[in-house]
Amino acid sequence: PPAMLTLKQFVRRQQVLLHYRRSLQTIWQVPNDSARKYLKYWAREELKGNKSKGWINS
Repeated sequence: PPAMLTLKQFVRRQQVLLHYRRSLQTIWQVPNDSARKYLKYWAREELKGNKSKGWINS
């Protein structure tokens, strides 16, 4: 099983997820379908990339 998060890690994770959700809500308002798909992909890749750098779990 994954290790328990510290309080600081838990709060940081919640902040990151909230930011990601808000970004997606904003992206859904983009009228151009191809731009919306690109932004959705970009946001997802940024989240994955930053997770691998460790700032989400720090």
